Amino acid sequence: MSQLRKIFQRFLALFGHHSSKSYEQNGLKISEQNGLVKVGLTGQILQEIGEVSFIKSPDLNDHINQGDQLLDVEGGKVVETFPSPINGKIIDLNSDLIDEPGQLSDQNSQWLVTIKAE
Repeated sequence: MSQLRKIFQRFLALFGHHSSKSYEQNGLKISEQNGLVKVGLTGQILQEIGEVSFIKSPDLNDHINQGDQLLDVEGGKVVETFPSPINGKIIDLNSDLIDEPGQLSDQNSQWLVTIKAE
């Protein structure tokens, strides 16, 4: 029975469903799935910032290290800098929200950047 369990566990590791997880860290809403990490702002941080007027992010295909500056967000109440939660490559930007950050609200907190983990 033990041998069968080992074979089954190996099969799942190779071909099984890849898990996903979502969490909040340092004002960021982070969703990880299959090596891709989508990053947005939490509703709480959006309330603290106020109406968002400016977002600066890395460029598409830029490499970023954990702890490096990922997002600069300017709002009516404060300017905040958010660090990258992981090492990786920027593979997608939500340019609609980055170009028109006023669309962000605590009820509508969406992803801003997708990072491919390295």
